[in-house]
Amino acid sequence: MYQKNIFEKDGSGIYTVSIADDVEKVNPIEYYKKSFIEMFVNDNRLILNLKNKNLSARISDDFLIKKAEEEWKEISDEFHSVSIPPSLVKLLETTKKSDQIKLLKLSSLSPQIILN
Repeated sequence: MYQKNIFEKDGSGIYTVSIADDVEKVNPIEYYKKSFIEMFVNDNRLILNLKNKNLSARISDDFLIKKAEEEWKEISDEFHSVSIPPSLVKLLETTKKSDQIKLLKLSSLSPQIILN
């Protein structure tokens, strides 16, 4: 993933632009984890640089990665506590398109469900 920070000319804000890698045929959990860790490190490094450059220089990326992994563990546990609706399980089991459409209309997806 490529990330670039773009600063407002008047100093009033910052935009972070992310360009994702090819996400076809990847493990979604590993993809989200990797993306989360990269964004966490980038965002926290940026905040540290803005607040205190001397402190930022003393904090290693390894430290930020470790903190990101701890944060990911909490988020991941929360995601995995969400149960998958029976209609989505049936959707994967049925081969009839009309049944799949009916089941999809009854369902809603969230990142938590997708990661389960």
